[in-house]
Amino acid sequence: MKTYIGIDPGGSGGIATINSDGKLIQVVKMPDTPLDILNYIRGYDPDNIICCIERVHGMPGMGGASMFKFGKNFGYLTMALLANNIQ
Repeated sequence: MKTYIGIDPGGSGGIATINSDGKLIQVVKMPDTPLDILNYIRGYDPDNIICCIERVHGMPGMGGASMFKFGKNFGYLTMALLANNIQ
């Protein structure tokens, strides 16, 4: 059975996991550190996962620090998924 992960990489974002029947498995807030992100992603079997990361962009009025946080989290998530052979 496939598991689907949806990720909002913002600083106040999170990760939701559902099974192939659409049943909610887990919702967690975005892990705080790159190591926390990597360890969270390591908990999944790469052969049974489909993952989507929200395509984020800066919003009018959003400060530079917030935009930078988005970019860092997106990079951390991308590398954690690559490191665990999840596409």
